Amino acid sequence: IQASRSIPMPNIPEMMQVWDPAANAIQFILRNQGTAEVVLPICVEQIKENIMMMKR
Repeated sequence: IQASRSIPMPNIPEMMQVWDPAANAIQFILRNQGTAEVVLPICVEQIKENIMMMKR
């Protein structure tokens, strides 16, 4: 049932730039070092910067 509701992640090199910032954001939130409203926009910016650096 889960497979019928899931959306596959793209198999592109840019996805490798997502995991570290996302893991860090989750840790900050779970350790009460920041709220999701503060931490996640920073995470998104880090991901965008990582992808931009990768494409240079």
